[in-house]
Amino acid sequence: MRAIGSLLRGFGGVGTPPATPTLAITDNGDGTGATATITGSTVGSDNSIFVASWGPAGSNLAFINEANRIGDGTVTLSLTTGFYAAYCESLLGGVPAIPGNQPLFQVTNSAAFNSVHAALAAQVQTIIQGLLGTSIVGISPASVRVRKTAYMGDFSARNPLPSNFSYSLPGIVLCYFDVEEVADATNARDEIGYPITIVFAQESQSAATPSEANADQFLRWREAVERTFTHLRGCPNQLINVTANGLNYQFYDCRMTGGMIIDPDASTNKKLDIGWLKFSFRTWRGKNNT
Repeated sequence: MRAIGSLLRGFGGVGTPPATPTLAITDNGDGTGATATITGSTVGSDNSIFVASWGPAGSNLAFINEANRIGDGTVTLSLTTGFYAAYCESLLGGVPAIPGNQPLFQVTNSAAFNSVHAALAAQVQTIIQGLLGTSIVGISPASVRVRKTAYMGDFSARNPLPSNFSYSLPGIVLCYFDVEEVADATNARDEIGYPITIVFAQESQSAATPSEANADQFLRWREAVERTFTHLRGCPNQLINVTANGLNYQFYDCRMTGGMIIDPDASTNKKLDIGWLKFSFRTWRGKNNT
């Protein structure tokens, strides 16, 4: 709707629309907010950054003007931790630019980790949340959880969410299933694989939902995650970097080691579609990170 509104306002202006800016958002990582960078706008254009708290894909977003500047450059967005969408509205002489991109981003508080495994799981969670609204549709960021096991007793598909539940279905749970793999070991270094199991869940059947409903969407979630993490092809620079206990670790490869497309017992007895993928994330350990 914002795009239509901007274009309609343009009919009342006189002159050529300014260039469409590109907006990039970088998390400060300390719980204070983020930095927005505007590029490609016309010199002298009045650029306004609008931000909305972002929930499930497709929900109505209430955008608020958070910052303004003239022309290209950076502005500070003072935001609490959470998930957001943003866009830049650019005006020159009262004439709006054609709307540009609308990035999704997360504001975090840069939690410190003692465990490499926990730091890895948090990073994998962030990567999956970055797929929401594009490759993965229909899941709220808050419904992508990291847990010791695949517990989903506090998830519900009811809307509004009952007070005795914490998270909405559908959801994704990451857990530490299985055991580490150690290979190619020497006194100087070894290769270790940290297992992360990713579980997908949605309501399978209700009075209004036949058992075959949403199968295509459910399978797409699985495909998007598999294509992102197999050999880290969908990750920036095909690497995952984490810090734990003050040391840096770089995961250079990831292999799918198991899974199930749909658990027939869960679908039959619990009215849930449950599927899972198990990955082994590979890194080298040496004398400088042990």
